[in-house]
Amino acid sequence: MNQNAMTRMLIENLADRYISKIQFDPHRSIRKLVDLGECLSKGDVQKQFFQAVQKLLEKENNPYYALVQRVISQFDAAAIKTIGMNLSLNSWSALAGRKSREAAPPWTLMFEMKSAPNALNLDELTALLRKSAETGIHTFLFWLDRSYDKLDALTARLKEFSDCAVALFTPADMIDKSALGQVRQARNLLLSVEDTASIDTENAADALRSLRCPFALHTVYNTPTDAENILCGRWLDRVSRLFSPFAFFFPGAECSEENHMAVREYARRLRTAPQHPVFSMSLCDDVADVDELITGKPRLLRIGPDGTIDAGSRLLRISSGVQPANKIALSDMLQQYTSPLPTI
Repeated sequence: MNQNAMTRMLIENLADRYISKIQFDPHRSIRKLVDLGECLSKGDVQKQFFQAVQKLLEKENNPYYALVQRVISQFDAAAIKTIGMNLSLNSWSALAGRKSREAAPPWTLMFEMKSAPNALNLDELTALLRKSAETGIHTFLFWLDRSYDKLDALTARLKEFSDCAVALFTPADMIDKSALGQVRQARNLLLSVEDTASIDTENAADALRSLRCPFALHTVYNTPTDAENILCGRWLDRVSRLFSPFAFFFPGAECSEENHMAVREYARRLRTAPQHPVFSMSLCDDVADVDELITGKPRLLRIGPDGTIDAGSRLLRISSGVQPANKIALSDMLQQYTSPLPTI
């Protein structure tokens, strides 16, 4: 057994010990678990995250205590542990450990999945993911268009990447029994359901929770009314009622910059002063901010169905259907990262 495998086994054993105690002594066990994370952190991103959480947990009534209890009680422990360790160790620690920040690839990529004549097939997509993982990218996001009809096959393929953290963002009505069967078997996957205030969202959340599958809810906002529904806390009330521990905000193609910035700042405030047992993110902004901390470059690159990216993309708008300018192939971009890192 190599050193990296031994390190991961040690961390898993310690995490298991504290997780098992949360139901009996939740506050103390949660603080111990966070202290463990801070102690084992290698990169600035991890340390800053765990130190911020330590500060928040000084207040006994902080909603994050209920959030952690919800995650532990609702979801499969092996899946939560796998996602967390792949994200923290294989993504953040490994990339932060590179000698040169300039040599580090982006810590995550977002793939846009839709049915199109020039779309990558699953074998081509798998080859790109393997190449990305070889360069040090171990977190992948997938935005599923309503035209995409291969959710179960995609999920089956993604669970092969057991050392990666994967998030799928999907319309609620695409989650059928076949897809649920694949999601249930995937230990490395978080499924985020688009909330359109419909019964489909509620049914999907109930089904995922009954199977103990890690899930989140996300919303796409365009109009001032959409933004106000978020800013007044009404949408997070609904998220909490549906027992989702995670909530993600996405500006739509018609969202004004003013509303986008308002929601972005709202998400930042919530992380230090939460009102619900929910961890909220303006996801595209926050992912790019983390990339800036790790690599010095605020990036979130969206890969289109054909495998090309917008090399200068900073923020994503979901989804105008307009193809970005200055596209390059993801495979070409990956060629510049020639120093693969071992996973932990």
